[in-house]
Amino acid sequence: DVVKQIQKFRRACRAFCDVIGRPGFNREDPVIQRSVLNQEISRLKKVAGPTIGQLSIAYGVDVEDELASIIPFRAA
Repeated sequence: DVVKQIQKFRRACRAFCDVIGRPGFNREDPVIQRSVLNQEISRLKKVAGPTIGQLSIAYGVDVEDELASIIPFRAA
């Protein structure tokens, strides 16, 4: 269901912002910042990909290759 997927994506965005925007994040060692950022981006992409895929299918929207690279495709 598209609505549920969008709600899941919204929660993932909020979680991303909560981690990256938390007080003190900018004072962390740069190596730690990069590690946390990469981990959180990966988590966000895992939710964003299916959301983009469902929206694309539901509304017939073409997705450019770079963005489509995060959409998980299942073999039929």
